[in-house]
Amino acid sequence: MRKIKFRGKRVDNGEWVYGDLVRLPKDIGGYNEPPSLELETFITDANTLAKDLVKVLHETVGQFIGLKDKNRKEIYKGDVINVLGRTLIIEWDNKSARFNFKPACYPFGLEILKSYELIGNIHEHKNPDKAVSDDEYR
Repeated sequence: MRKIKFRGKRVDNGEWVYGDLVRLPKDIGGYNEPPSLELETFITDANTLAKDLVKVLHETVGQFIGLKDKNRKEIYKGDVINVLGRTLIIEWDNKSARFNFKPACYPFGLEILKSYELIGNIHEHKNPDKAVSDDEYR
């Protein structure tokens, strides 16, 4: 069974934190007041014994896709990878309910998994939009 976990950049210091994803109302309200509809994003820090809730930037949250690159590094949504000389971004596709590459490309066989190399993520990579275009790939 695949481990479901997330990562996100801490609000306080910009470091990555890994663990479970938690969304909580910004304000829980009071007597006869409803809670806020605005949510804050937290990740339980898997590196602490108490599994502390750490506030993270929501836009940096990515889910572990269940695969590791050729160097045994975990791959998350939003990661930039190199596959056979092509730079691709890992994205979630709601229509097919699966992780896909951006740009869209033909599925790779299992033998290609050994060549994946993590080179960054869309939040820190210098040129994440420089991934090859669909036309260039084909």
